[in-house]
Amino acid sequence: MQDRLLDLARRLVPHLEEQEPADQSTIIRALVIMTLMAPLAIFALVWLAVQTRLAEVGERWWLAAIIALITPAFLRLNFQLTTELRPGTYVTISTTLSALIDWSAALILGPSIIWVPLAWGIFDHLRALRREDAPSRVIVLSNLVYDIAGSVLAPLVALWAYEGMGGVYPLPGLSAPHVTPALIATAVLIGTQTAIAVPFLLTLVFNRALTREVSITPLQYVAATLPPLLVVFITEPFGVLAAGVYGAMGAPAYLAMVVLVMLGSFAAYAFSRAVERARQRSAEMQKLEALARAIISTPPGEFTLPDLLREHLPGMFIFCSVAIRRFSDGLILYRSEEDEEIVEEAWRYIQALDTPRVYRPGERLPWADRPATWSTLLVPITATGDSTPRAGMIITRHVHTEGIRDVLPAAQSLASQIASALQSSDIYEQTLAHQRTHQELALAGQIQRSFLPQSLPRLEQFRDWEIAVTIESARETSGDFFDLIPMWDGRLGIVIADVADKGLGAALYMALSRTLIRTYAVEYSTRYPQDYAFHPERVLNTVNRAIMEDTANTMFVTVFFGFIDPATHSLVYCNAGHNPPLLFSPDRQGTVRALTRTGIPVGVLENVQWERGSVRLEPGDLLVLYTDGITDAENGSHDYFGEERLRRSIAANLRQPAGRIRSALIEDVRAFCGGAPQFDDITLMLIRRPFKS
Repeated sequence: MQDRLLDLARRLVPHLEEQEPADQSTIIRALVIMTLMAPLAIFALVWLAVQTRLAEVGERWWLAAIIALITPAFLRLNFQLTTELRPGTYVTISTTLSALIDWSAALILGPSIIWVPLAWGIFDHLRALRREDAPSRVIVLSNLVYDIAGSVLAPLVALWAYEGMGGVYPLPGLSAPHVTPALIATAVLIGTQTAIAVPFLLTLVFNRALTREVSITPLQYVAATLPPLLVVFITEPFGVLAAGVYGAMGAPAYLAMVVLVMLGSFAAYAFSRAVERARQRSAEMQKLEALARAIISTPPGEFTLPDLLREHLPGMFIFCSVAIRRFSDGLILYRSEEDEEIVEEAWRYIQALDTPRVYRPGERLPWADRPATWSTLLVPITATGDSTPRAGMIITRHVHTEGIRDVLPAAQSLASQIASALQSSDIYEQTLAHQRTHQELALAGQIQRSFLPQSLPRLEQFRDWEIAVTIESARETSGDFFDLIPMWDGRLGIVIADVADKGLGAALYMALSRTLIRTYAVEYSTRYPQDYAFHPERVLNTVNRAIMEDTANTMFVTVFFGFIDPATHSLVYCNAGHNPPLLFSPDRQGTVRALTRTGIPVGVLENVQWERGSVRLEPGDLLVLYTDGITDAENGSHDYFGEERLRRSIAANLRQPAGRIRSALIEDVRAFCGGAPQFDDITLMLIRRPFKS
């Protein structure tokens, strides 16, 4: 038997041996299902042809037409349940409320109406056959055979039992003598459907014996498929109620009930999609955060990136296969177990990219001679300062291919982490020959600087805005940092922060804080797309909780974080104990507004909430953000530069370009200090809304 199935598989899929072991296993399982289900499907079709009595439809032809029109809508309003059997291995079962309508229609119009859901099911499978390649067509065919057996044979058996108990069409009403045969027939329907589902378990047992595959046990499969089967079993008895409503109250009442069921289906469909998206985004962020912590907490040289990726990547992108390759030596950093070998031309194409690319099914991949079967996301992995990518990532989504763009933010965050890790590793290897103490300090400084933006974000909405930033470390490493985070909707996230310490510890604390702020800013912008920009406190609350849980030291960080909306010219912010930024308004008699603190620094206390503030940026307004390295700069007499000198320096150059104002202020600080050494890091960020033209 096994040899015959293998021979049949080779005939249907000529290059079966070239497929990955997991794909071979799936194809063989599909053939087993076809072998078991084909006799039942053929018998069911013959029986249905014999039982077809169009005269029973008769004057209710209009009702049959309505059911034929609404059936595809019910089939597409499916709600899903995704179960993780083990890290990276998922099973998604989808179901609909169409069983209620199908069964009620059968109790009203008789066996002939079974042709309607059967025809639509065959139509959907034929469309799928046109899109798929040879291996996938085997799976589609097996699903078609199984669906014919389940959607035709089970209701025919149930209606045969119904007629044997004296049941007539349509169901006359809701009295006990009329409903009892229908309920018994419903129990027969459910029992037959359950019996037809048994071969799936048999295919799992057979497949394990044939391929030694142990990733999914029969018990796990039952646990994954039981909830949606229960949905079907619970809804089908309501088909008796709907048919009884038709017999007792007429067609209008029945159609009203159908409309209610459709509205319920739509609500379940929308809710299941929203829950699934939220679950996927949450899983992605948890994996990304864990990977970031692992990279940051593990000193360079004591880990290999492939080990960390193998530990944290499985299950990050549901229903996706991932391949990551370093270009310098061709090393495969990570590849999903089920992923096929990536051709060399694909990697060369990614190496020439500067931004991610998405290819949907049916679009031709640049390196292939045929359209893509699955959705494909190409992500170049470029470290700060690199002109070409250091590595490339290919993400292929096999199920629900329309959702490939949903994983783009997480994929970009992952690419950023990998780029930082690769750069950290490269920097570490390049400095091994130096003195160990100097090596550690220099490496930490370079790694830290690689986290900071090296160029201003290119946002069309901020094309005419002026942004000037500088950071000068007092030592090899810095406790200061800033960030400019381009958001998906054109807003700009701004961050300036200062860790209350110096040295390597502060540098690591800075790296963790910056990573968490950027990660949650991007995550919450997709989780709360309608109002994320009005609640920056959500990000700081989460970052504070993560830092308090995962660090055990006395350090903390002052942070100013907010979102600038170029459409409304507004800034919504939180000031976590940081030096108040100054908003200069040239067109309002040179007034200056300080954006004062809205809470304590991050990392001081648990369960702390931050308030938020907001301000509108008028034409020509200049926002000055700085760290205390400017105001606390000392001269030889131990005098401080102070905020008053900062204000005067800015005011004296207020109508100059932002870059010139920045240079003038830094020169004033240096002139004030004279030859005195710099004791603290200096960070300065200036953002100006354009003057009126």
